[in-house]
Amino acid sequence: ADRLFLTYRTPDGVMVWASDGKFFSHSEINFDTNTPIVPPPPIQDFVLYSPVNSTDATIRAAGQWLLERYQSWAAVPEVNASLKLATGTFWLHTVHITSRYGLQWQAFLLLSTDDRVGPVRQRHAQATADLRRTNATLIGVLAAVVVAAAAISVGIALALSRPLERLARGM
Repeated sequence: ADRLFLTYRTPDGVMVWASDGKFFSHSEINFDTNTPIVPPPPIQDFVLYSPVNSTDATIRAAGQWLLERYQSWAAVPEVNASLKLATGTFWLHTVHITSRYGLQWQAFLLLSTDDRVGPVRQRHAQATADLRRTNATLIGVLAAVVVAAAAISVGIALALSRPLERLARGM
């Protein structure tokens, strides 16, 4: 399945949103104590994840690939690449975004090529099989036409040559 995640464009690459898995942890925070009188805990009490420690295996593997290749999240350029991960084959597309307030973001889109290419390969195999059957049929029909034409030619040749043979014998 496809994945999308966003990070701040900083060396630590803190994720701010992810389509799968958690992008922050609130496991240490007790939300049962929140009431209209007691506000929720401050954001600094949340443990933020980067893509390399995402709870989603695909995002984590793509994050590890990017960090190994570019050494820092701030150094990741806009990328179009094909990745073979344990969870499948993906097309990775990254985009840099600057908000009107000057915030630097990176968007990472992982498109599953297995989901897209698998059905195309299946249709291609079916079309190829259909073409092979059509070719075999055409070759068979062509062979029958050639044999029939040869038989008709021999018949016409014999029909024309017999009267000439009789005429030649009669002289």
